[in-house]
Amino acid sequence: MATGISVLTATIYFTVTPLTEAQSELLARTSPNIYDVLIALFGGLAGIVAICAREKGNVLPGVAIATALMPPLCTAGYGIATGQWMYFFGAFYLYFINTVFITVATFVGVRMMNFSYKTYIDKKRGSILKRYIYIIVIATIIPSVVMTYSIVKESFYKSHAGAFINNEFNFSHTQVIQKEISYKNKEIRVVLMGEELPAKMIATVEQRMDGYKLKGTKLIVIQGINNSNNVDVSSIKTIVMKDLYEKNEKTIEEQRKQIETLENAAEQEKKFGELTMALSCEISTLFPGIKSLTLNRTVRCYTTDSIAPDTLCLATLSFDKQPKQEELTRLKNWLMKRTQEKNLEILY
Repeated sequence: MATGISVLTATIYFTVTPLTEAQSELLARTSPNIYDVLIALFGGLAGIVAICAREKGNVLPGVAIATALMPPLCTAGYGIATGQWMYFFGAFYLYFINTVFITVATFVGVRMMNFSYKTYIDKKRGSILKRYIYIIVIATIIPSVVMTYSIVKESFYKSHAGAFINNEFNFSHTQVIQKEISYKNKEIRVVLMGEELPAKMIATVEQRMDGYKLKGTKLIVIQGINNSNNVDVSSIKTIVMKDLYEKNEKTIEEQRKQIETLENAAEQEKKFGELTMALSCEISTLFPGIKSLTLNRTVRCYTTDSIAPDTLCLATLSFDKQPKQEELTRLKNWLMKRTQEKNLEILY
């Protein structure tokens, strides 16, 4: 009853609503695969755990229903309302997967928790029911495995085709502005702009398709928008503008990062200059024998190749008389603490 009411409600809604275009949320429910089986199993396990908990609640079972059962039923209603029966059958199959495997997960959960379960006086009837369960589970999972295999094959095919286009149509004066990969028709369609490639070169590229696991695939190369083959000029303009926009965006982003780096460097130099001015005032009080102070960041390179260069803070000081070693040590420790520079050297 709940299933029938849900489908009927969705059918009525999609019949009267002006929104008739199938969005991604609907399309995602028309091609179930093995991953949907796993989702249903985990949803069922969560549900049985919630029901068997000491403090029973309907939150998790409600979530399982909302996420696993209602969306495919809504899509099935959309398929009926729009007359697209493939949508209806695909969505209803997903609903059947979820129903069966939520039930299977519940069955397994009950057995694992050692609930007392129904026994049959007629043992033969009990074994027949178990056999029916196995048959239903296997019959439900087989189409999803086949669909998953097809999806994986298509994904690999498109990945190999994309690698083939990127690697083999990489020319300095010719650019790919449009590409279409059809797994169903085993066809790759490429539109080029720039210097036209000779037929011999295209034939050479075509011969390399076997190396990309594209044996039996037809390659269609269109050069120039005045070619006899149908080319969507507006689509080409869109692609060119998009490519130009992306390049400009990349250039702007690189320039922004350079500006930020320069601004940070300028800010550090400004702070370092202000710190030097502040230390000059303090140092004359703490160390009266110092006449001047200069702070610089510099790079120290070693003549031995095995030692990497390092950055250090160089403090250049002038004294009115030769300082003692104890005074230099105390001065260095004070400067390291005030400047927060771990690598500091004094030149005097």
